[in-house]
Amino acid sequence: MSEEELERDLRDYSWKYFSYHADQRIKSFNFFLLFLTAILAGLLTHAEHLENSWFELGGGLSLFILAFLFWKLDRRHRTLVHVAENALKKLEDRLKLPGDADLGGVKLFNSAEKRTKEERKDTFCYFTCTDCFDLMFLIVAVLAAVVTVIGLVRLERQSVTPSKPKSHLQAGLSGHCRDILAGKTCGPDTKVQAEGTAASARVADRRNPNSSAISS
Repeated sequence: MSEEELERDLRDYSWKYFSYHADQRIKSFNFFLLFLTAILAGLLTHAEHLENSWFELGGGLSLFILAFLFWKLDRRHRTLVHVAENALKKLEDRLKLPGDADLGGVKLFNSAEKRTKEERKDTFCYFTCTDCFDLMFLIVAVLAAVVTVIGLVRLERQSVTPSKPKSHLQAGLSGHCRDILAGKTCGPDTKVQAEGTAASARVADRRNPNSSAISS
C-alpha cells in the first residue's frame, strides 16, 4: 500500500469516526428533550397532585437524574468527537496541492478552530454548541433542585402539623356512618337513634363550645 492510499484510508476512517459520534451526540440530546417533555407533561397533567409533597419530590428527583445522566453522556460524545477532529486536523496539515494554491479555505477543521477563537475574543457572550447544551442541562438541574426542595419543605411541615380534634357532633355522626358502612340496616329505630345521638352531640357542643371552636 502506497503512502497516498494509506493517507486516504486514514482520512476516510477518521471522517467516519467523527461523523458517527457527532450524530450520536445530536441524537442523545434529542432524546433528552423527548424525556424532558414527557416528564414535564406528566407533571402538568397531574397538576392536582402538586400539593402532594411526595409527588413533587419524585418529579424533582426524576428531572435531576435525567439532566445529570445526559450531561455525562454528552461529555463522553464530545470527547470522542474532539479525538476525531484532532486526527482530521493532522491529516489536513499533510494536504499538498500543486502550484501556489491556497489551502486556507480547504482546511475546514483548522479554519473552524481559528474562527471560533477569533469570535470568542470579538463577540460578547459567545456560545458554542457545547455551551448551549451545558446551559440547557444546568437550567433543568436548577429547576429540579427547586422542585425537590419545595417537596422536602412541605413534607417536613406535614410531619410536624398536629391533627385537629373532632367535636361531639362530628364524633357522633362519624360513628353512625361507620355503622352504616359496616352493613347495619338503617330502619326506623336506627334513624331515631341517630337523631338522638345528633341531638345529644349538639347539647354537648353548647355546653362545651371550646371543642367546636377548635375543630373549626
